[in-house]
Amino acid sequence: MPFASWWSTLRGDGAEGCAEAESGDATSAASGKGATADAFAAEDVLDPQRGFLSHLTASERALLERMLKDTAVMWSEPDDALRETPEASEAGPAEADSRASSTDEPRAASLSSRLSSSRLSRWRFRGQLSTGASPPSSVSVPPWDTWRRYGEAWHRDALLQRARTSETERQAILLQFLRARDFHYERALSMFLDTMHWRLSLPVCAMPPDAETDARASFPFYHPPGCWNRFGHLLIYAKMVHFDARRVSRSAFYRAVVAYMERLTYGMPEAQRATRLQGTARPRPHSSERATVVFDLGDGFSPFRNADVPCLVDMISLVQRRYPERLGKVYVIHYGVYIFAFYKMLTPFMEAKTRAKVHWVRGDAAAVAAVFRADFELQHLPRFLGGEVDWQAPSPPPVTEGKGGA
Repeated sequence: MPFASWWSTLRGDGAEGCAEAESGDATSAASGKGATADAFAAEDVLDPQRGFLSHLTASERALLERMLKDTAVMWSEPDDALRETPEASEAGPAEADSRASSTDEPRAASLSSRLSSSRLSRWRFRGQLSTGASPPSSVSVPPWDTWRRYGEAWHRDALLQRARTSETERQAILLQFLRARDFHYERALSMFLDTMHWRLSLPVCAMPPDAETDARASFPFYHPPGCWNRFGHLLIYAKMVHFDARRVSRSAFYRAVVAYMERLTYGMPEAQRATRLQGTARPRPHSSERATVVFDLGDGFSPFRNADVPCLVDMISLVQRRYPERLGKVYVIHYGVYIFAFYKMLTPFMEAKTRAKVHWVRGDAAAVAAVFRADFELQHLPRFLGGEVDWQAPSPPPVTEGKGGA
């Protein structure tokens, strides 16, 4: 096969997606209405009189109420017995906490000891290629005794703590899973239960607070302060040249992604969420945890030095399966044509919904600025993307010589 034909075939979807994105973004910029407004108007804008469920059909609302009822055992307040960790069993984590004391420090240390590399690997690869196309024939919520075996993890889990605050929060959380599986009840419930077992067995609440800044993670994602789009979706900026594939530790990168997603989705104070939503298009409560991600492939980016397929596949699988419907849109800027070959390696791990959110932005600084100004107010957009916020990505932390490990 001639090289030109082979290269055209290899580019495939990437080249077509790029052309569609460019034409769509140009149209949006010319009309003054961002593509985000078109994509999320129906699902994010609140009816002031009826609340955030007003956009659901009667059948969709019935499924949400059914899921809320079936998972009622998950939202019960933990009693004193849950604060002590019982013996491990098949339904609980592989290792049990041993005689957790009454202070938070020993309990946290005991939970942290369960974050072994083998446990990370087990959850990293579980269902990695599954997109929920083959739903289970029957799904049931385990009884309360099953969940209590997770002990302190059940008490401290951020998702459960958020859900216990109000029925509105519980509805918003469950709605993410229903929408991720197109309101197929068995698939959505299975996805939710699998996520909860993952959260409590890992456990997520024991992730180290410095996971994102660990030099071994080579974590290239940043949130410019005060930056969000017209619907309150956070701006996440990925300076990919800061990712060092030669020294990254896969397990450290995985922990960093989990810690970052936890802070984004469940760790933000209510006051901060409310402040960001002032002046936006009245998004639903969960919109405040959505994000627009910008992958910057400029400044000398190389797919050989600054990208690692296993780490990126872990991240894609993690966000799709454990934090569903948290991604608003993905922009790719300052890229070269060779990147499509690398992108084709990742598409088998991406669900159709995720692929549809990827937008390739080609052109000079003025063209890039026009696209982002359509989706962002200038006062909430960094200057290098066409806005007014003075912010630059910090320098990556120094790393020691040698590969970080698995």
